[in-house]
Amino acid sequence: MGKTHIVLAGVVDHRLTATGGKVGLQFPPNRIEFAAEGDEVTWQIRVLDVAGNPDSWSLSARFLDVIEHTTGPQYAKPEMVPFTALQTQYDVVERVGWHRNAPGAVVPATAGEFGVIAQSGDALPTQLSRTVRVRSLRHKIEFAPPAFVGGTNPSLGVALTYTVRSGRA
Repeated sequence: MGKTHIVLAGVVDHRLTATGGKVGLQFPPNRIEFAAEGDEVTWQIRVLDVAGNPDSWSLSARFLDVIEHTTGPQYAKPEMVPFTALQTQYDVVERVGWHRNAPGAVVPATAGEFGVIAQSGDALPTQLSRTVRVRSLRHKIEFAPPAFVGGTNPSLGVALTYTVRSGRA
């Protein structure tokens, strides 16, 4: 059993805003080589609350593959590429991207497309998880900027954790 790591705590200074807020929109923000730690990564997103009284809101997420450069400067910035249909089928254990746990929820065609994970009217807190088989060195979760209509400085309290597991002895 792996150890759970908190990537985003959902507290006052770490809230998501329409511009991303102080924490950005891609997680983890630092370099974590999942392949060195285990075979699978289980991601858990919890939307805790909404502040600022917006008339409506929504939050979407997707998976990105992190592709390192093998030519050019040694420390060139890697490419962030949305998961493909093939990765969704074989690398995401649930075989679907992020989407709400609600009747009639729109399920994106791939885990690389933004899928709405929570929106106005959903009971909060709400929780979702996806497990990714580790076939490349690194990957990330990217949130789309939260969509707010109305309100005063609206923001979302979002907690993000991951747990790396290994089937190796």
